Amino acid sequence: MKVLTHEGVHAYMADEADEEKLADQVANRVDEISDYERDNEIELGELDLEGVNFDSEGRVGEEFYIKEIHQEYMKAEGGNLSEERISEISKNLNVPKELVEAEQLKYAYWNALEENNTNFESRETFEVYQNELREQIANERDLLKRKELEKGLYKKIGSEGSVFHNIKTDGSNKIDFTMPNEKYINGYGEEAVFNKETGNVINDGINDGTLNIAGGDEFPWVIDIYRHMKGKTSDVGLWVEFGTGPNDPTTKQERQELKSKSMKTIMNLIFKQKAKIAK
Repeated sequence: MKVLTHEGVHAYMADEADEEKLADQVANRVDEISDYERDNEIELGELDLEGVNFDSEGRVGEEFYIKEIHQEYMKAEGGNLSEERISEISKNLNVPKELVEAEQLKYAYWNALEENNTNFESRETFEVYQNELREQIANERDLLKRKELEKGLYKKIGSEGSVFHNIKTDGSNKIDFTMPNEKYINGYGEEAVFNKETGNVINDGINDGTLNIAGGDEFPWVIDIYRHMKGKTSDVGLWVEFGTGPNDPTTKQERQELKSKSMKTIMNLIFKQKAKIAK
């Protein structure tokens, strides 16, 4: 059994048979979370929680697991991509095959961002897309097709899921806790990030939308947090290693520092809410 540790808040990765036990373990850590909250550099009250999308089971808005992409990341981490796939990635990204061969995980990740994310010109074009898709869904009589279409709809993610898309661009390497940017995500893991006031798409290379492989659609929810936040092939792990893409000006060390400074706040938000629900 693996142990998932977030600075004093311990949740255990478990087999399916241990799911009920896991829920009890999480619920019993409410007091630990409250105690540890006092040590946070950022008080939880400073974050705007109005947009957080917790449902009755404690899911945090992002509800999916993109297994195929995750499996490719794991293959790439071990240097096991096929020659055919290496050639495809090389062509897609217009980089020499030798570079892809040497750094398979980096280029598999950057290629996934390129292949799978929809690029919107503005929030206005984003809303047009959303409205057209809603109309298509409403007119679809086939339930399976309708369910598949619904995956394409973007949902607004609350502050706890938008922290790493609100990094100051002044070189200070700090999170802007006024949260000027808002993030949307759909059931395919695609992200869209906009400035709240202007509606402009964020493409500064630092706060750009990326691609997620997991987020809250399974019980126990800790498994999805693990896929999203822990390990080199997790969403956050890939961001730390390789940024938002080839145009990200931040360094791995800077991103690691940002993660270390901010994860305590993020995890306290998530664990505190889910622990309440588990009770």
